[in-house]
Amino acid sequence: MTRKTNTKVVLVTLEQYAALELIQQRDRQTSITGAAPTINAIARTLLDKALASTTTQEKTA
Repeated sequence: MTRKTNTKVVLVTLEQYAALELIQQRDRQTSITGAAPTINAIARTLLDKALASTTTQEKTA
């Protein structure tokens, strides 16, 4: 069975993964229920923000 997705695998360093885990732990501590976003969700959000800022900089240049 083949499944189509809109995602691709991206490799990160151990240091980058550790930083993502720290963000996840911080979010878990500040959550009333103790829930936190997944590592993948955190990485996607950060990547979206970085790409948006890069796109904005290119438009003003």
